[in-house]
Amino acid sequence: MKSKRVMVVCGGCSTEREVSLRSGKTVYNGLKSAGFENLELFDLKEDNLDEIISKHPDIVYLALHGQGGEDGTIQEILQNANISYTGPGVKAS
Repeated sequence: MKSKRVMVVCGGCSTEREVSLRSGKTVYNGLKSAGFENLELFDLKEDNLDEIISKHPDIVYLALHGQGGEDGTIQEILQNANISYTGPGVKAS
């Protein structure tokens, strides 16, 4: 698993953006400390979602909070792109 390409997605456009950025950095540092080498910390903004799809990571760790991150929106986009992600699926979100 430690050889997988892991993208930690944080930030987003919700009012909880700053909390998400801190959460993402904490998760990223934890994964790095655990020996994951192929990591990317990705700051999601309104206009860069396509970068996630084009990089096609093995798994996305969702550190997003609030609308757009916890409501199934990003989950559906990742699911449609056949990209695995952490957390509940589209309907549960």
